[in-house]
Amino acid sequence: MNFNLLRNKNLIIIFVIAVIFITKIFFLTKLNGLGWEADEYMHFLEAKTLFTNFPHNLNIGIGVWSKPGYIYLYGFLITLFNITSLLSAQIITVVLTLLTSWLILKILAELKCSFKVQLLGLILTNFSFLMFRGSISIMTEPVFALFLTAGIYFLLKRRMNLTALMFGLLPLVRIEGLFFILILIAYVVYKKQFNKILILIIPTLIWNFLGALITGKLFYIINSGYPLTPGKYSHGGWPYYIEGFMKIDPIIFILFVISAVYIFRYFKEKHWIKFGVIFSFLLFFALQIIFWKFGLFGTAGLMRYFVTVLPLAVISICLFLNEVFVSQKSKIENILIVLVICGLQVFFTGFLFMRGGLIFNQQTRSVVEPGVMEAGDWIKKNVSPNTKVYSDIPEVIYFAGRDLNNATIFGGDIEYSNNEKAVYIFKKSTSRENSLFDNLKGNEVVNFSDNVYVVTL
Repeated sequence: MNFNLLRNKNLIIIFVIAVIFITKIFFLTKLNGLGWEADEYMHFLEAKTLFTNFPHNLNIGIGVWSKPGYIYLYGFLITLFNITSLLSAQIITVVLTLLTSWLILKILAELKCSFKVQLLGLILTNFSFLMFRGSISIMTEPVFALFLTAGIYFLLKRRMNLTALMFGLLPLVRIEGLFFILILIAYVVYKKQFNKILILIIPTLIWNFLGALITGKLFYIINSGYPLTPGKYSHGGWPYYIEGFMKIDPIIFILFVISAVYIFRYFKEKHWIKFGVIFSFLLFFALQIIFWKFGLFGTAGLMRYFVTVLPLAVISICLFLNEVFVSQKSKIENILIVLVICGLQVFFTGFLFMRGGLIFNQQTRSVVEPGVMEAGDWIKKNVSPNTKVYSDIPEVIYFAGRDLNNATIFGGDIEYSNNEKAVYIFKKSTSRENSLFDNLKGNEVVNFSDNVYVVTL
């Protein structure tokens, strides 16, 4: 073994990862510590509160919308490092995404890809627009991508217990994990490793058991899960996600479509891991199209759902290009191809962020609604810490410097009590199904914008 060559490669990897890390931290500082959407603030508040007032808040991470595989991970890290700001929590995701990209590099090495192709995988993972944007947030998708990538890596290393554990944890991060559990079950049945099925399903069974203890619902995950009413969060047309990829991640999407032709070759060669990588992405993509077309399972048609499976697309692209490079004699041409692809990807993603605004339902700048920060500051200055705050705007609770021990996020359907001294924060645009707002009329109202106001009791 050429140890000097190995040392040089490792130094290059460390250098590239360090540059990516610095780039993302620099970008985060330009966001002024803001999040991308309300869900990010809500998840931060839940994770921040989880291990406070121990053990009374542990049920926070049992919810179907704020799942344990995500909230408990961030809650532990936020508590461990005493994190109090969204910016610091976002740095955690930057590190987790770098770990995902490093695992992709290791996967490509296991699959005998050249070093330049491994570096290509590293760059594509970090500078896909969707992955870049996801890596500077604290949403569920980057964590899912990490567990999925780790599962594939352990599968290649033939460490099936760890593979089953990683795949088994996926539903505890996002419900799409059930899809990958079924795929791995098919694989272990083919390999006659039936004992791995138990490891796959144990995490979900434990989660359902804990939820049942808290709520009394025997089938907690199903009964407390996603809406079955079609179109609750709207629906769209068949080409919707294709259009989305062509607008915000066209390079990766086009390269994946080209690379996917190898699925027939992998099937013929019975290289089931390579086949499974392409097949899983294609099937996931097809299901997302169907779900959005018919508005199934509470889908909202968000492009960020694909952050979960973009590692599969990157691996497929790199496998294809590696085969192309092997058939070519000119190493310089191969290096130039890698440099051009990396350069185009970095430029395109950078261009979208510099362009600013909304691109196919994706914000390229972290923004908050007018009046939100002002409402938070007003509560911090004028409301006693002992006074309960109810808000259907999680951002206000965050900017008020509170957690969920003395504040509650609600959707407007909470029962009103005349005897409780409290503060309510509303969005005027939010539709309400009960008479809560009418009951609050006559109390002091403070407006902070056309859509944000506070009612004090």
